[in-house]
Amino acid sequence: MTIEDFYSQMDSASKMGFRNIIENLGMSGMVKEDKVEEMQVKMERWRFIIQSMTREEKKDPDVINESRRKRIARGCGLAEGDIKEMIKQYNTSKDIIKHNKGRGGLGDLFRRLGGGNLG
Repeated sequence: MTIEDFYSQMDSASKMGFRNIIENLGMSGMVKEDKVEEMQVKMERWRFIIQSMTREEKKDPDVINESRRKRIARGCGLAEGDIKEMIKQYNTSKDIIKHNKGRGGLGDLFRRLGGGNLG
């Protein structure tokens, strides 16, 4: 999974609506509305970050060093910490998808919800 794939999945999740996803997972009583809104704001910021990346950075985020992080931050108007957070979340998501691949897992769930292909 590349950051471009991550971007595509965020876009699909936004279109489906976070509340809809949570309800389909049977977790509607477990997630507070303010947390859903907080995640929507984060994902919007992450979109700005990804749009400020070069193709090389999207394909291989490991090339993002401090100077690239500063350039991305200037390009999207966010803090460097936001870039670090997005990359950390991307790596976590990538590991989860890799771990669940072949077992249905998240990819299968996301496809059932109409979100397309993960990984």
